[in-house]
Parts: sequence; C-alpha cells; structure tokens
Amino acid sequence: VGGCAGRLDGGIDEPVTLGGKGACVTTCLIGRTTRNVLAYGREIIHMTYQHYIAYGKTDILNQFYPTMVEYLAYLTTKASNYLLNYGLGDWATLDSSTPAGVTATFGYYRAASVLAKIATVLGNDGDAAKFAGLAQNISSSFHATYSQGNTYASGSQAADAIALDIGAVPSQNVSAVLAHLIASIRAKDNHVTVGEVTLPSLIRVLSLYGRDDVVFDIVAQTTAPSYGYQVLSGATSLTESWWGADQPTWSQNHFMFGVATEWFASSLVGIQQGPLSTGWDRVVIRPTLPTGNLTQADGSYRSLHGWVAASWTRSPSSFQLVVTIPVGSWADVYVWTAPGRKVTEGGAPLAIGNGIMGIDYTNTN
Repeated sequence: VGGCAGRLDGGIDEPVTLGGKGACVTTCLIGRTTRNVLAYGREIIHMTYQHYIAYGKTDILNQFYPTMVEYLAYLTTKASNYLLNYGLGDWATLDSSTPAGVTATFGYYRAASVLAKIATVLGNDGDAAKFAGLAQNISSSFHATYSQGNTYASGSQAADAIALDIGAVPSQNVSAVLAHLIASIRAKDNHVTVGEVTLPSLIRVLSLYGRDDVVFDIVAQTTAPSYGYQVLSGATSLTESWWGADQPTWSQNHFMFGVATEWFASSLVGIQQGPLSTGWDRVVIRPTLPTGNLTQADGSYRSLHGWVAASWTRSPSSFQLVVTIPVGSWADVYVWTAPGRKVTEGGAPLAIGNGIMGIDYTNTN
C-alpha cells in the first residue's frame, strides 16, 4: 500500500482519452489495452482508500479526489439503468455462465460505495449522499434484473456471492441465497467455481454470515481446483489460474487469488482493524475456530504503531490465546470459552487492571 501513491502519480500523469483519468492507474503497470477494464480502472478509488485506512492520512484522498469523481462519472455514462455490461467478466472463472454484467455492475457498485466513504472523510457531504444513493440504486437494479428466487443470474456461485456482497438481497431472502451458495460449494466437494474478480466476495460473505467453516474447507482442499493443488502442481507462488503449473501459459506469479491470505490473518488468526479505525489505532483480535483437526494458528501484522500479533492453541479441554498490541493502540480481544468456564490470564482469573479496561461475557450461540 505504501508504494501506491507513486504508482498513481505515474499513471495519472499520462494523458488519457478512454476510460477517464482513473483507469490510467493501471497503464504504467499492465499497458494501455486494459485501461477500460473496470476491474483495474476502479483501483484509483480502492487503492487510495486503503492507503487512508492503513495510515490515517487524507493527503492522498485530496490529491486524487477529482480524478476519482471523474472516473465514476465516466462509468455512469457507460451504465444503463444503473447496470454495466462489459469487461473481462470473472477472470479465470471455472463457470462461464456468469454474465459479464454481474461482475461489471459489482465493480460499478464498489466504486460508488467506496467513493461515498471517501467523500464523507473529506467532508464533502453532498457528494457522499449522491454517491451513496448511486450505490443503492445500483444494488436495487441488480436485484431487479438478476434475481431468480433463491439465486441470481445463472445460479452460479459468483452471482450469489456478488448479490450478497453488494447488499442486493432483501433481508428475508439472505438465508436462502446463502444456503444456495453453500450447497453449490458442497456439491463441488468444497471447491469453488469463481474467478479472480468474485473470489473475494465469496470468502467475504461466507465469513460475514458466520460460515468460516466453509471457507476453511475450501482452502484446505488439495484436489483441483484449489490452493493446495497449485502447490502440488509445482507452483512456488500463487498463479493466475486455479490449475497452477499445469497451465504454464498463464502467469506463474500472480497475486489475484491472494484473498485467502487476508482470511488467514483476519479470520483464522483473528487480527482485524477496528471499525472506523484508521492507522490501526483500534485493533480487534477475534479468531475463528474452524471445525476439523486444526489445533493452532498464529500471525502478525506490522501496523503504523508497531507489531500486532496473535497466536492461539486449543485442545479438547482448553483454548489459549497470546496477543501483542502496540503502544498507542486500543484493542478488543475475544477469547473463546465453554459455558460456565471463566477466562484466566497467567493462571489467575481475568480482571480489570494492568491495561484491561473492561470484561464482558457474550453467548455466541
């Protein structure tokens, strides 16, 4: 993230005639022919916002805000009834039935919704309301166009995941659409059929709705297509294709499927940035305990304030969590315990004091 400002400068300094200035962010990285591919062009919005979230500085938001607004305006000229219908689709997908309009409209929604957040940060309340309203109209039109009862569009995993991710599914239908998505994954023996554009949405919604067990079953697979199969095929880094080294004409060093590493850190290990936090001034440690025989996990992240780390181990009778919180950050730490069991620290009952500001027991069932 720290290097993105220079990359943005390198792209935007170049004149652009197609796709608005925002799409030019990728010109310096992958060439002119992709500047009108929405999945790349909208990174002008997402990269700057992630930089702000990680470091808490608004200078990069102010610098590129006019370009972001221009790019969203360009996308709007390409839309019909708040939907887009062009682009590369769900790149590297295993299910070609997903319409290109599903992934294109997802990108349009994400651009509008994130730009609304940026406008709020910068105090541009009028723009924030306009962009938030646009995002809602995109979501509503997506539902009206693609809803097929308990699924969306072609019934693919990608269509269900995107519908859930952009809030297009009415609250009374969420459980049914989620069940349809999970049933499709289970029917594929815990394999996904999505490509690079949709995989983050799929993992995100499964985790959001408390189905990290499904995510764990996906990432633990070793038969094709899967992360494990990439390793077994001989790949030494993430590849562009699910088939790893078995498909050598595709990139053999390609981080587009790297969303699993985010899940490992934020869900499995439990290291998360707190809600509304910038610069990691608020930390959440909330590990997921998947079903199966996994007995330990650990990870760390070097934040603006210092290292954030978590390590947990479990046995049939105990759960132990060790955390590191940097000076200058607050943390909410969640510790699993069985009903009737109390949490201890260093062998003594957990108590307020020595940096602990409050204790609460919550039933998560």
